[in-house]
Amino acid sequence: MRFFLFLLSLFALGCSSNNDSYTEINVQNIRISYFKKYIKDDEAKMTAIILKNELKLNDDKRIYYFGIVGGVNGFTVCQYMRTIAKDRDDNENFYKKIARKLSSEVFYGSPVDYTLCDQDGKKVITFGFSPQLPELPIEVFTRNSVGGGGLVCQFKNITNKHLILIVNVSNKTLNTKKSFIVTVSPNSFVEHGWAEGWNYVSGDRIELTNADYETKVVYAK
Repeated sequence: MRFFLFLLSLFALGCSSNNDSYTEINVQNIRISYFKKYIKDDEAKMTAIILKNELKLNDDKRIYYFGIVGGVNGFTVCQYMRTIAKDRDDNENFYKKIARKLSSEVFYGSPVDYTLCDQDGKKVITFGFSPQLPELPIEVFTRNSVGGGGLVCQFKNITNKHLILIVNVSNKTLNTKKSFIVTVSPNSFVEHGWAEGWNYVSGDRIELTNADYETKVVYAK
C-alpha cells in the first residue's frame, strides 16, 4: 500500500499524463519505477547503479524504492524512505552532488532534481538542480584561544580578491547555532572566535557560503 502511494506521488510531481505508462526494473536490491515515455531502460539501469554506489545501499536483504519522472524541462529522481534522516547536516550538498552526477552521466546534461518521499508516499523535500560551481578558495585552520578558552578559527583567502562569507556554525551536542558575515582580504586571513561571538570547540560544524562558489563544510578540530 505504501509503495502504491509512492507511485501516486510521482504523478503529483506533474510529469505524466493518464496516457503515460510506467514500468519497473530491479537492479540487485534497487527497484526503480519510471515512465517509458521519457525514460529509457538503460537510463533507468544506469541510475540504479549510481544510486546504489553513491548511497551505499549494500543491504541486499532490503529492497530500496526509487522513481524517475521527466520531461522537456529535466528529470526528478524520487527516493522512497521509511523515515527521512533528520541528523544529516549536509543533506542538500549530498543529494545535489548525486543529482549532478546523474545529470552528467545519465541524462546528457539535463537538469536533475532530487526528491525525498516519506513512508506515506508524500513529497517531503526537493533539492533543486544547480550547476557545479568552483571550489571555495578558503582554507580553514584552528588554534587554541589565548584568552577565552576553546578554539579560534582562521579563514585564509588564497585568491587575489576580497571574499565575503556567510559562516554558519553549529554544535549538535549543545543544540546551538549562529550565523556570521566575514570578509577576508586577498591573500590574507581573519580570525574568528569568542571575541567575535562564538567559542569554537572540537566537532563544531562550520559551513562557509559564497554565491560564486560551492558551499564548503568543515569541522573544528
